[in-house]
Amino acid sequence: MAFRSPRKASKKPIGRKLLQVLPIWTPANTAVANLFFKDVLGKLGITDVRSYFQKWPIPIAISIVVCAWVGAASEGFKGCVIGGLLGIVAPIALLWLGVMLALIALFLAIYVAAWAVIVFIVWAIFR
Repeated sequence: MAFRSPRKASKKPIGRKLLQVLPIWTPANTAVANLFFKDVLGKLGITDVRSYFQKWPIPIAISIVVCAWVGAASEGFKGCVIGGLLGIVAPIALLWLGVMLALIALFLAIYVAAWAVIVFIVWAIFR
């Protein structure tokens, strides 16, 4: 009788199998979100920096004042300047965040719906 070594466990890491089951946000999802963001900007008529300042002067002015005020309250003059500069991009950053959160919610809703279908099928079979 020949000597046999015990069976070794699979050399595949568990993480690979886990990635196939769990919804993991990948760079491809981010690329899709950025395409949606560009499409939203196009529908709003914002194609470049100049059109951004022409289309949204009031939201930009409001965000500059608010961000500069918050910066001045926390860091003084330096905070006022930095807050004012950040206020220039605040409206577009909020729009990007809104698009990203909407797509993340859609991504998770699809995952939850798939699990709901699986649970319903298992419940219907073993009822």
